[in-house]
Amino acid sequence: MASTTTKRLFTAAGLAFLAAATAFGVTTAPTDWTRPVSDADALADLTSYQKWGEDEGFSTAFSAFVDPTTVANVPEALTNPFESASSFTDVNQINPGAFVTSGGNIYSPGTVNDFVVEVASPTLAGGSTSVFIQIRTLGSPLDLASFEINGTDATALPGFTYTELARVPLGGFGGEQVDHLVEFTAPGVTGDYTLGFTAAATSLSLDILVVDSLVAVPEPSMALGVASLGGLLLRRRR
Repeated sequence: MASTTTKRLFTAAGLAFLAAATAFGVTTAPTDWTRPVSDADALADLTSYQKWGEDEGFSTAFSAFVDPTTVANVPEALTNPFESASSFTDVNQINPGAFVTSGGNIYSPGTVNDFVVEVASPTLAGGSTSVFIQIRTLGSPLDLASFEINGTDATALPGFTYTELARVPLGGFGGEQVDHLVEFTAPGVTGDYTLGFTAAATSLSLDILVVDSLVAVPEPSMALGVASLGGLLLRRRR
C-alpha cells in the first residue's frame, strides 16, 4: 500500500474503476441457513463462518495472509467454536514461489497457486457438510474444476453450483478482479474438513476468502442418495 507521502494521480476512468472495484463484495450470507453471529448460534445450529481479507478492494492493506506457505493464516473474522489445540481453521498456498504482496494477498508470478483451507467442524452421525465458499481473485482466473473436499472432487457432489458474482477489468494491472461463489454438499462428511482449489494459470492473486458451513442430517427423502454418495466418498479417501 502506498505511504502517506506518496501521491497518486487517477484519471476519470481510474476513479470509476476504483468505485466499481469496491462496490461489490464477497460477503453474501448463505441462502439455505443463517450465518452465525455468536458461538452460541454456531453451537446450536452446527454452523461456522470464517473470513480472510477485508472487503474494501485491492488498494487496502490486508493482515490475513501472514505467510504463503508455513505460518497459520488465521481468519480475520471467525465464528467457529469447534476449534481446539488440535482442530483449527487456516488457509495456505502449498506450491513454492508464492509471496505476500504489499496489499496482503497471496500471489505467485511464476507458479500456479494451490490453496488448502482447513476448517474446524463438528462431527454428527449420519450427517453431511454443506459449504458456501466466496473468493475474490485478481489477475489470472481460478480453475473452476479444481474444487475438492477431503481430496474428493467437489464438482461431482450434490448441489454443486458456481456463480460469478462480479467481474471488473484491472486495466494496467492486468487480468480481472472476479468474485466467485461455490456451493455444494458433501454427504457423509462431518468433522474437520479440508478444501482445495487452484489457479488456472500463474499470476493469480488471492484477495478475499469466505467460508460458511453447515453440518446437518439430510432430509429422509435424500437418505438413499446420501448413503450411496457417502460410500463413494469413503472409498475414494482410502
